[in-house]
Amino acid sequence: MKRVILSVVLVGAMVVLAVAGLIYTERVIEDSRSSLAQVAAAYQKNDNAGAAEAAKALEQRWNGFCSTHIYISDNGHAMEISNLVARIRYLAQEMDDDLLAECAAADRLLELFGEEQIPSIFNIL
Repeated sequence: MKRVILSVVLVGAMVVLAVAGLIYTERVIEDSRSSLAQVAAAYQKNDNAGAAEAAKALEQRWNGFCSTHIYISDNGHAMEISNLVARIRYLAQEMDDDLLAECAAADRLLELFGEEQIPSIFNIL
């Protein structure tokens, strides 16, 4: 009987941790997408300091997430997003014309990354 109770407790703990990880991931993705929108808006207003500041905040938030996310799942797409975020920070500082395209690409990758984290039969098998 003790084994059954221990098994139920362990399964319950795994479910709680999985849900908490999913919620955390969704929040980071929402925050990151919001920061990307701020970078793009600042760029369109020719606000160099605002774009650079928003890009720096985005990079710090995303890198913090990646340092903990490595324990949760595969980081293949997260590394692609990290590369784009680093590029966005540079482009925001330089007010480069490619900034909006990179923001759009990062936004799409963040959207796909979020969809990839939701448990389904296709990403479990």
